[in-house]
Amino acid sequence: MTPPRPSLWPVAGGVLALLCFAALGLLGWQWLAGGRAAPVPYAEFQRLLAAGQIERVVVRETGAAVTLTMPAEVQVNTVQGLHPREMRDFSVQLPSSLTLPGSRLMNDLSRQGVQWRFEQSGPWPGLLLNGLPPLLFLALFVALPLTLLILLAWRARRPKVVKP
Repeated sequence: MTPPRPSLWPVAGGVLALLCFAALGLLGWQWLAGGRAAPVPYAEFQRLLAAGQIERVVVRETGAAVTLTMPAEVQVNTVQGLHPREMRDFSVQLPSSLTLPGSRLMNDLSRQGVQWRFEQSGPWPGLLLNGLPPLLFLALFVALPLTLLILLAWRARRPKVVKP
């Protein structure tokens, strides 16, 4: 009589859980980066505005998300300094005096036909960042072992079929 082969379901479940956590981590990383490239200097933003290449600007606090009419080569801040990179969307830090509705920058944007708007940053990013560690703790150290115990108890109570 040969011993029964061990089930691969616990291993497959663990690998699937790790893949899910990795995917969530990557999504969180992209979300924290804002889905945008490295910040662009304000002087580069002014150059693109003067060239008429800016399509839309969304101002949030002292920063802005900028969309160009078509991809263009933009000087981007990196660790090694300024480097050109072709992009269509980027972020820029604005001087605080220019983030008001009646400022010179907003007048320049209106004059050039650039769509612009102000957005308030909501409380959700802070709430999610503060709530995520306890949720992960509960998922890893409470829900996962509890689920495994329930599955083991269910398997133990199942009637065993003995083949003659």
